[in-house]
Amino acid sequence: MYPLISDYIVQTKSDLADKRDLKIYLYYDFVRIQNPEEHSL
Repeated sequence: MYPLISDYIVQTKSDLADKRDLKIYLYYDFVRIQNPEEHSL
C-alpha cells in the first residue's frame, strides 16, 4: 500500500502554511482510498 500523501506531508513538515493545500491532499487521500485502482501514484 502506498503511503498517504497527507502522512508524507506531516512527517516531512513540508510547507503546512497553506491549509487549503493540506485539505486538497486529505481529500485526494480519501478518494484514493475509495478507488485505489484509479488513483495509484
